[in-house]
Amino acid sequence: HTWAFSTGAESAVSCTCRDGFRRADAASQDACVACARGLNCDWSSYVSDLEDAAEQVATLNNLTRFQSRPWLLPNYWASASEPLSALVCDSKREHPDCIGGDPAMGDREICR
Repeated sequence: HTWAFSTGAESAVSCTCRDGFRRADAASQDACVACARGLNCDWSSYVSDLEDAAEQVATLNNLTRFQSRPWLLPNYWASASEPLSALVCDSKREHPDCIGGDPAMGDREICR
């Protein structure tokens, strides 16, 4: 489930999982697993220019521990201690205080 931004990539650092998948953990950079509901695994949205893809993928990998810790979508919440366990903020998923983001940052960053 992995793909590279350029043909012949020499390491997993130059690759991402396909959209909708995440790395099983930062150590297993070759294994991708399905992304859970409430997590943003739309990795291709992080790469806007293929000429700078290597730099953009390096930034993405730094922010998300090699795509093993996706950020939350708006209207979901997770604790910093369990960032992959996303919970719906309300039944209609319209709660204005759940803005999404990096669950490792804690409530001050993912909730208003």
